[in-house]
Amino acid sequence: MAWDRIATRIATTSSRVVGDAVVINGLAGFGILQTPRDELINGMVMSTGYRLELPVEVFGNVLEGTNLTVNGTSYRAIEDSMPMADGAITSVPLEQTAGETIYSVDGDWL
Repeated sequence: MAWDRIATRIATTSSRVVGDAVVINGLAGFGILQTPRDELINGMVMSTGYRLELPVEVFGNVLEGTNLTVNGTSYRAIEDSMPMADGAITSVPLEQTAGETIYSVDGDWL
């Protein structure tokens, strides 16, 4: 999907911003967050995870392990971003990290 075709979802409309507020490495802009869902397809449950669609011209490519916020909630990229269609938009699979607890057992972090 070309940037100009989805621009109405993440650009300014009637002096109001449309889309999800994104901050990556100090860069702020807007993207489209897809939230997890389950779908029943041919009798099987298919699950999706968090996915963020971003304009490459604002954020460039996002690498695995990059921490970011969407609407003030913390996420981490679980894979490198993948270009969509003509490469103007990139898609990043995410995991939510807000409230994540890290444990240590005998000095080894889990």
